[in-house]
Amino acid sequence: CPSHGRVLAVLSSFFAVSVSSMRALMRAGAFLLASRLCTTVIAQQQDGGADGGEALPAVNVRYEFPALDWSASGPSSRRVADYAHFQRRVARIVEGLEHDGAVVSDFAGRVNKVIDGIVIVLERARAPMRRKEVLRR
Repeated sequence: CPSHGRVLAVLSSFFAVSVSSMRALMRAGAFLLASRLCTTVIAQQQDGGADGGEALPAVNVRYEFPALDWSASGPSSRRVADYAHFQRRVARIVEGLEHDGAVVSDFAGRVNKVIDGIVIVLERARAPMRRKEVLRR
């Protein structure tokens, strides 16, 4: 068959192409495919889309959780305000506790100094009595 001979000749010449030529052909094919895709997209946009420029239908979506109301008078804002108020109260209490701790610590230091002073005075007063006891024996 003469047609088979031509097909074999074309196939043999096709496979005889070098690797770099094959890569160039693949790049050219990819470029042609990409350009055809771009022209198709542009043509559809100019025509108003595939459906003749009609608007998309509305979609009703039901969420698993209800929408939150973050307005100034909503329940969520009230909870946020209550939490902020609670944090301020806790901060004031902690500040008061720290102040009271400092006052108690200062008081305890002064009491220790007074007790140490009393012990020193009592030891001095007792020292002459010990001398008298030692002399009596």
